[in-house]
Amino acid sequence: MCGRIVQSSSPEEIAREFGAAIDPVMRGSWQPHWNVAPTATAVLIAPYAEVEEANGTVVHERLLTYARWGLVPHWAKDESLGNRLFNARAETVETLPSFRDAFKRSRVIVPIDAFYEWENPEHLEALGTPIAKKAPKQPWAFLPANGGHFALAGLTSIRAGANGAPLRTFTLITTEANAVVGRIHDRMPVMLNTLEERAAWLDERTPISALRSLLGPAPDALLNARRVSRAVSNAHNEGPQLIDEIPDESVGLGL
Repeated sequence: MCGRIVQSSSPEEIAREFGAAIDPVMRGSWQPHWNVAPTATAVLIAPYAEVEEANGTVVHERLLTYARWGLVPHWAKDESLGNRLFNARAETVETLPSFRDAFKRSRVIVPIDAFYEWENPEHLEALGTPIAKKAPKQPWAFLPANGGHFALAGLTSIRAGANGAPLRTFTLITTEANAVVGRIHDRMPVMLNTLEERAAWLDERTPISALRSLLGPAPDALLNARRVSRAVSNAHNEGPQLIDEIPDESVGLGL
């Protein structure tokens, strides 16, 4: 799963890297966050317009905007359903009613500075490195090895919220873990690792077969891992110190 992300870079920095326009509602309201959890507001990049140039080429513009983490499908009667739909599995995203429409028509990119994952006792036991199951779970942060941002594959939905105003929500797609994340957990978020992959993901014309090919684990070399404070386990805790590396006082995992 992926249940905690870091979005600390400014909208201007993200917009430059991803070639997006900044939603005016973000100006003056954005704040950096090092511990974004499901149901919180996060930043995503969505295609928002098609512009046909003189030569007939259709250009897809991009918009950097806010959304609530936890997908509320357009057909849902109760928006609290989104509290449970913060991840979509790559293996079933194309077929489950909660996600299949968004997978076909409403794909977005969630730019992040890092994500967190917690040691999974059952997974570690299967790997032959068991830990005490009753001990507090140890979090790890995963950061881009080459700088910049991770571009996570997401799905979005826009519908009327409880107050009648438009409500945009999103979910992150997860896949089997690569070797780096797999040392502590069996799942990781799907990453779009090249400009071509990002463009294909946002393009409504991309064939489903091509989309499926993007849903595998990221190459190991793109991620760095570090052991971080258990303070990140409380979603109310914030600040850049959450991604500081801490020493491993026990037998390490070789990360």
